[in-house]
Amino acid sequence: MSVFPGFGGWNNQNSQQSPKAESKRSENVESNSEPPLEFKYYDKDEVDKQVQLWIEEDKKYPWKDAPPKVKENKSRKLLMKDGPRRIAEVEKVVSWKFLWFSGALPISLIVEDNQKDLTGNYKKKNVKFMKVFEGRWKVEPLFIDSERLCKQIKPKSREEYKKCSGGRGRIASKVTMEQIFQPSFPLNLPPFSWIIRGITIKTTKNLLNVAP
Repeated sequence: MSVFPGFGGWNNQNSQQSPKAESKRSENVESNSEPPLEFKYYDKDEVDKQVQLWIEEDKKYPWKDAPPKVKENKSRKLLMKDGPRRIAEVEKVVSWKFLWFSGALPISLIVEDNQKDLTGNYKKKNVKFMKVFEGRWKVEPLFIDSERLCKQIKPKSREEYKKCSGGRGRIASKVTMEQIFQPSFPLNLPPFSWIIRGITIKTTKNLLNVAP
């Protein structure tokens, strides 16, 4: 999974989306980019089983996607690949709204992710109005059926969860993210800094809401 579409990702873990919805998503990427999931870093049979578990649950409780808040993904260019580690340049246009003001904010980031341990970080190449804009994230498994299927056992690993749930437990995601930003002068002074802070936080939440 990634904060930025196309980066790192075991999509079946995402508690925000169903795999069926993901199968409909596509994005415009540059020719030297790669698919978001490489099965050599995962157990493909387990991935397929998780997909089926989520699809079966979706039949019982249908999932409806909310309208996307980030609609345009300009480009994604792979700069370096070393095993599960990748570095790429990502360009996006995200909308923002504050009080009665609104507009579009172009951002250009250098993103590094690791497909194996599902961690990543990013830093600005060009983000308008920002002197500093960087952050990091990690994705950890969330065993959402453990109370129902594992009773008193609290699994600490995928293996324990698979054993106590009889292979019927779904895995979602717990995403931890840290972001640091500093507006450029004079926007780093009140009251401008308060406005920029509000816009940045809201925009980041919008990005997280559509991340695969």
